[in-house]
Amino acid sequence: MAQLMIDDKYAQMPWDELDAIVFDVGGVLVSFKPDEHLQMLFPDDPELRRVLKPRIYGSPYWHMMDRGVLTLAEAAKCMAGRREDLAEPINAVMNEWPNQLHGAIQETVDFLYVCKRHGKKLYVLSNFSEYPFSLVKKNHAFFKEFDGIVVSCEIGMLKPNPDIYAHTVEKFGLTPERTLFIDDNFINIEACLHAGWQGLCYNYPGKLSAFLGE
Repeated sequence: MAQLMIDDKYAQMPWDELDAIVFDVGGVLVSFKPDEHLQMLFPDDPELRRVLKPRIYGSPYWHMMDRGVLTLAEAAKCMAGRREDLAEPINAVMNEWPNQLHGAIQETVDFLYVCKRHGKKLYVLSNFSEYPFSLVKKNHAFFKEFDGIVVSCEIGMLKPNPDIYAHTVEKFGLTPERTLFIDDNFINIEACLHAGWQGLCYNYPGKLSAFLGE
């Protein structure tokens, strides 16, 4: 039987069972909404939005950028490929999207500070490319609260690769069964459970607040 997520094992946050809380960034601490971004850039062209979304956000080049093997500009060029007509709109999306990562998700940011008041160590484990992540860190003061950060582009590994969880444990001296990982992607949570961590999938607003029970 698979290991249960922490909110399926407990009615509310079991503080005494945890030493460390690890947060994803996009979709957990900071809003990331590709549909809204495309709508903002191309409000009158639904067909272009339909073509661009998988070509950009669903592209392997996006993951290669997060893994640190392509720059933002290189990824944009690869995404366009032979479609010269898409080069300009793809560049527009890629040049602008890092500036859209400014909306903090207040529920999870508040949760972060509650964890800190309970004396828990705080860490980041996120798939992110270099330049956008530098902007996110610059724009959000709460990053100074973290005891350590692991970002995919800096180590050449992506979630849900098991090695990135092992790397994080070794780097920070974590005890997996006393470490809680919060991510919005169920695949990444599945991987953390396989690695022996506790996991919580933040897949709808209000979930953390309800689990907190305070």
